[in-house]
Amino acid sequence: MKIALIGAGNVGTVLGKGLSNLDHEIIFGLRNVNDAKYDGLKDFASLKSVAEATKEAELIFLATPWSQTKNAIDAMQGNYKGKILIDCTNPLKDDLSGLTHGFDTSGGEEVAKWASGARVVKAFNTTGTSNMAAPEFDSRKSLMLIASNDEEARLFVKNLADELGFDSYEFGDLSSSRYMEPFAYVWISLAFKQGLGVDFAFTINKKELAHQ
Repeated sequence: MKIALIGAGNVGTVLGKGLSNLDHEIIFGLRNVNDAKYDGLKDFASLKSVAEATKEAELIFLATPWSQTKNAIDAMQGNYKGKILIDCTNPLKDDLSGLTHGFDTSGGEEVAKWASGARVVKAFNTTGTSNMAAPEFDSRKSLMLIASNDEEARLFVKNLADELGFDSYEFGDLSSSRYMEPFAYVWISLAFKQGLGVDFAFTINKKELAHQ
């Protein structure tokens, strides 16, 4: 599958490598394709403009800083219409002091407004890049929540997350982003404000009923 990644920071790079290892064709959509800082991406991906990358792609990942998200969507020139657009962003304030959206809307819902006609799925936003690179902790897998109004798209992304090594759960419609984004902030706060570091993940532990 041809997959476009919009955003070549830590999240986009790690996801691109993981998806490339699953034999997907990776295209990074960039504002400046000729910037030397992106040369390392050429080992596993091609580099194109945002419009070109999203036109060619069958699946799009949006992995931009929140302040650049609206501009990135505009740069797609509508090439997201009818395609699954996976929103990996979080509406973080620039100083990481909190979120810009919550309770009555979410970043995911705003993305769906800006990218009208896309099949928006909220995913890959609730953990750090070290866990995206290596989701398994011994016998446990990192939790990944998936939300979308499009049931078929939600299931597709769930299966993709499972292939990448996550323990993924369908978490409801896109309004569930109102809970996923604060949940992501819990991870961020523990990692960077509380000094826990990045080598931890949330998991779901189930108690099995004993057989009588």
